[in-house]
Amino acid sequence: MDPNKRKTHASQFLFPLWDMTHPKRMVVEYREKDNTPNLLASADSTICEKIYDGELELSALAKTFEWVDLKKMNIVPPALDNE
Repeated sequence: MDPNKRKTHASQFLFPLWDMTHPKRMVVEYREKDNTPNLLASADSTICEKIYDGELELSALAKTFEWVDLKKMNIVPPALDNE
């Protein structure tokens, strides 16, 4: 699958990561099949706490997490803004 399409898939692990470990900030690194770093997806624990408490839907995470394109070395707007 195209690495650009996999970026959203990599970000789906942010909430489960927070739910298991409760860190202040979560970061997931997506690597291509050849192990080339492609993307960092990160989120603050505040949004995850609100999702956990039922104040927000899980989809709210896609509007707030940060993406860093490691190939172009730039910040990418959140997922829903890119579609």
